[in-house]
Amino acid sequence: MEELITKNVSIESCPICYKKNPIKFDKKNGFEILKCSGCDLLWTPNIDEKVLSDFYSKSYFESQDNIFGYSNYIEDEEILRINARYILSEFPKFKDNSPKMLDIGCAHGFLLDESRKLGWETKGLEFSAEAASYAVNKLNLNVSVGSIMQTELPENNFDIITMIGVMEHLADPIAAIRKVNKLLKPGGYLAITTINTKGFVRLFDLKPPEHIFYFSAKNLSLLLERENFKVVKQSSYWCHYHLNEALDRAFRLIFKPNRRIEKLLGLIPFFKIPIKVPTNEMFILSQKEIKS
Repeated sequence: MEELITKNVSIESCPICYKKNPIKFDKKNGFEILKCSGCDLLWTPNIDEKVLSDFYSKSYFESQDNIFGYSNYIEDEEILRINARYILSEFPKFKDNSPKMLDIGCAHGFLLDESRKLGWETKGLEFSAEAASYAVNKLNLNVSVGSIMQTELPENNFDIITMIGVMEHLADPIAAIRKVNKLLKPGGYLAITTINTKGFVRLFDLKPPEHIFYFSAKNLSLLLERENFKVVKQSSYWCHYHLNEALDRAFRLIFKPNRRIEKLLGLIPFFKIPIKVPTNEMFILSQKEIKS
């Protein structure tokens, strides 16, 4: 999940539509947030490499923070696997029964493991050494520590690349999409989930340095099409949560950030049932264009 790229993007123009002179939209946690008046992209420029490296540590996946990270990522394995199977169901059937898949920001590897059950050949990249270690040692997965920009991988090699909850964490998602295009085979698929600022649920937190880019379906599609991808499917991302976590997330978006509801209700078995709820995210499936 936590895939990092530390190259800074321009503060003088929008990195997607290139419109100059972005608006100073907000300032949170000491970081300035800019807004493009052309395509409505929101982003935080000039994120320091050390800030990001320190941010995504083991504590990110076992966070006691009321704002950032996960309270206990591994405890949510059941939910994460349900969501993984939903994402995999969105892909078309492949003539080759064992397509090659790369999961960028794979965290502890639950999506990779579900893909392997389908007979897919899987590879993962994860910035957090602790999360990658779990994927390798507990699930016996092929996962490397590092970012997509720092890792050498063969070009035109993958049938599928997934970036689930990753784009908002990147300091330069444009460079990442270009790299992904090189790694995919012609006709290969890229699946993205990320926050949608113009979606069905428009409540979302501005919280750099965890989230650096905030897209809409329109400007993300513009980026993909400019980088030689064809958008083949776009929808709101309905996601499974434990009931206590869903209630807590709703509470935190409306009121002050606090995980007390999640923790208290989690003590009651009834509130640990999985439910499917609309989120502030979108799902976009695109295909690398085949040059004639």
